Amino acid sequence: LAFFTLLLPKLNKKNCGRISILLIAAENDKLFSIADQKATADFHKAKFVVIPNSSHNMMLSSSIETAQEMTNWLIQFK
Repeated sequence: LAFFTLLLPKLNKKNCGRISILLIAAENDKLFSIADQKATADFHKAKFVVIPNSSHNMMLSSSIETAQEMTNWLIQFK
């Protein structure tokens, strides 16, 4: 996980949260724990959603739940 930290820009806490962010977590993610994903969402003041019975590659799944959560979130900006 330390490697991923090197890839991310240094964020100033004062500037975070100025745009709307949706963080979709996978319930069965083996790379990132739910707690870590929730902490990331809290840091960025993001809406946090956990997709049940999903893995890290949830965007490749045939389940419609991820797309539905994204659609529901995007509708608010219409």
